[in-house]
Amino acid sequence: RDAYRFQGSLTAVAEAAQWVEGNFTDPSVLGNFLDNHDQPRFLFENNNVVMLRNNLATLYGWPGIPIVYYGTEALMATGGSDTLNRDPLWRHPLTPGNLTVFFAQLAGVRRTIPTTTPLNVIYADNCALAFARGDVLFVSFNAARYIGIEPSVAKKHPWTSRDQKIREVLTGLTGSVGEFEDRDLWTEDGEPQIWVLDGEDLLV
Repeated sequence: RDAYRFQGSLTAVAEAAQWVEGNFTDPSVLGNFLDNHDQPRFLFENNNVVMLRNNLATLYGWPGIPIVYYGTEALMATGGSDTLNRDPLWRHPLTPGNLTVFFAQLAGVRRTIPTTTPLNVIYADNCALAFARGDVLFVSFNAARYIGIEPSVAKKHPWTSRDQKIREVLTGLTGSVGEFEDRDLWTEDGEPQIWVLDGEDLLV
């Protein structure tokens, strides 16, 4: 989580994926989490909801079981002591901008990925990470503005034909694989991207 919370290198996240693949017989049974009751919440040390969404998108794309600490959907930002790490949910009602819809979108994507589908790292540098699970492509950033993944890298996507239609789940943006291949992967708002074949039933 430090790669997103404190702008560490996302290359290290890609290397972690390779380490897990090489050291565990079945990564699909591992539990993965950002926050828990023994440490300050992500937003306590960096109150940046965009970076939290990037980290959560990676969590839901990662092999294993995504574990979400209660209150993350309500943007709880407590921490600094054991008591505040465990602050009760009822003190933090949902406010505009909460993550309930975002979590529904992540869960919808997650349901389409068989649990044993391997993770394929497509690109990683200090500020950007792109990986595929089957025909789902996850792209995350740890910077608010990023331009740098060239079209040659975009051609390493998981799809089979330039004519296939794809959709970005979080924004609804649609296009063809060919259009995707011919553009840079970039962001001006730092938001994560999750690309699927258009028409995929995500059960959101």
